[in-house]
Amino acid sequence: MLEIYRSNNQLNLIDRLDMKLSVSVAPGTEFSEMSQKFGIRGEVGFSFSKKLPEISLAFPNSAEQHLELRIFFQKFDAIEHGGVWRIRREVQKAIRELECIRSLLEVKSMVLVSAWLSDGTYHVELIFHHDDIGATSRVLLETVRDTDGLKIDYIGPSPGIKEILYSLDSRNSLSVFEIGLTPPEGETEPENNPCGDRWSRIGKMPFGAEKINAVYFFPDSVTGTNWLCQAVTSNAFVSYMNGKMNKARILALARIYEHNKPNFSITTILPKTMSQEFLSVVSESAIDMSDWKPVLRSIVGIKEWIKLQETLKE
Repeated sequence: MLEIYRSNNQLNLIDRLDMKLSVSVAPGTEFSEMSQKFGIRGEVGFSFSKKLPEISLAFPNSAEQHLELRIFFQKFDAIEHGGVWRIRREVQKAIRELECIRSLLEVKSMVLVSAWLSDGTYHVELIFHHDDIGATSRVLLETVRDTDGLKIDYIGPSPGIKEILYSLDSRNSLSVFEIGLTPPEGETEPENNPCGDRWSRIGKMPFGAEKINAVYFFPDSVTGTNWLCQAVTSNAFVSYMNGKMNKARILALARIYEHNKPNFSITTILPKTMSQEFLSVVSESAIDMSDWKPVLRSIVGIKEWIKLQETLKE
């Protein structure tokens, strides 16, 4: 049964998104200035489901943090749990720049792979297929006309998802969870599963999305655009997990799904500092979503997961 879930090299599939875009924003807000003053660095998640976009930040707590900084965290409704500070707030400045991120994610093959705050500047990395360079360029050039707050740091060939994940891991150690599922009857019918019975997909936004907006890959197809599509779907298990994670402010950095009817798996990559909390959510799902028969299949570091992927066929 293990091979049913791990039948494809997911890294090779994702590397069909062969272009990378890096942008940055230094909004000059009170929080970003405090970040620069105290050298705060942490992972960032975006949410576009409300009237104003929201950002969520997660960064490690330390005994050396200045009293002024702790008071500042309280002002911004920060939560400290498991040695990690989490802040969620509506974006009041740099709204046009955040709208650019939203518009980029509407490009068919665009996937957010990394976002972080470092010394007052927000950095965002995305990958996409070269066929979408025109649509990507239109969004960027329109934003540049409207504001000078967005800096385009790089647009060109991607170094590959493996190198991007290694870079993420060097910034913040990662854990990879694999959950196996057996969806209830009806969940894999065409109306709930528009892309067929066998596919892999990567979420365009790994955190904060209410529905599953993903890029799909079809490993058995030939070449050209037939192997890739973008679709928005939902299912009860993913909605449950998203709700729990959003409430607890558990940031996911990547969500990869694999379906080989009737079996289904979810691979979640997240900061190692949040692993125990995520494990608690998985444990709760075994009770609350028992009809999906969730099975915790593995918890490994990113290097071990990449090594496993490299042993699999495409």
